[in-house]
Amino acid sequence: MKQPARDAFSTGRSKAIRDRRLLAIEKILADEYLATKAKLANDPSILEECIEATRRLKTFIERHVVTSDITNRLPSQSHHLEPLEIERYHLKMPMDSQEKDRVEGHLMWCPSCLLQLESMESRDSKLPARKKLER
Repeated sequence: MKQPARDAFSTGRSKAIRDRRLLAIEKILADEYLATKAKLANDPSILEECIEATRRLKTFIERHVVTSDITNRLPSQSHHLEPLEIERYHLKMPMDSQEKDRVEGHLMWCPSCLLQLESMESRDSKLPARKKLER
């Protein structure tokens, strides 16, 4: 019997990393909104700025649209992970906590490396399920 394919975007480690990235972006926008709202109480002339912050947060929550000014505020990566590092992470091979944090942190902000992880997950989801060996 053929096993149903798992969607790489709905299962696996890449989804957890994408979720963490979205939460970090949402926090940036929510902080921007709250700061603008607090300033509005003392300075009604910034009403347009407050409306814009509200619109950006609402758009992100509804559609996950990130504007370039927010993207520019995200951590950038000057290098990429080695494919072997991504493979080890994907296969849940033993890593010390510092190495795991470094790999997850990089994957959170590097679309290229995250795409490699998703590709590995997608490839593996198409493999037949492993049967337990009978003794």
